[in-house]
Amino acid sequence: MKKVKLRLARLPDWPKIKEFHAEQNRRDGTNYALPALFVLDSKEPGFGGFAPGIARAYVGEIDGEIVTSFWFDCSTVECCFAGCDPRGTAAAWKDIGFIAYELKALGYTGINSKIPVAVVNSIEKPLKKAGFAVDDKDLKHFYRSLAEGE
Repeated sequence: MKKVKLRLARLPDWPKIKEFHAEQNRRDGTNYALPALFVLDSKEPGFGGFAPGIARAYVGEIDGEIVTSFWFDCSTVECCFAGCDPRGTAAAWKDIGFIAYELKALGYTGINSKIPVAVVNSIEKPLKKAGFAVDDKDLKHFYRSLAEGE
């Protein structure tokens, strides 16, 4: 069995990446958006390089044929709280519409909020009221820390 060799994706790989993405959506019955992985406008600075919000993109090849692709998208943000005063949390959720508008204007495509299981029951209702949806029916969250020593 031949090994897949990974390399950084390049602009000429874009049509194949789009094909793979569409194929996976069809297979999974999903309609996930494909972000622009590259700066596609030749008049833009950085033409052909990774688009803003894309940390890195890779393709895997066997004998020069691309067989897979993946990328690291950083166009979503995570909402993290510090402090235990429920009034602070309430203020944030009260203004979430403006905050979301502001983040969208900055180019972000979504907001994540990871909640410890121990407090889900108390925070789930305010999060849903603020427009967040629990995605564990369709997606399961996996995490790998990049912190030193882990």
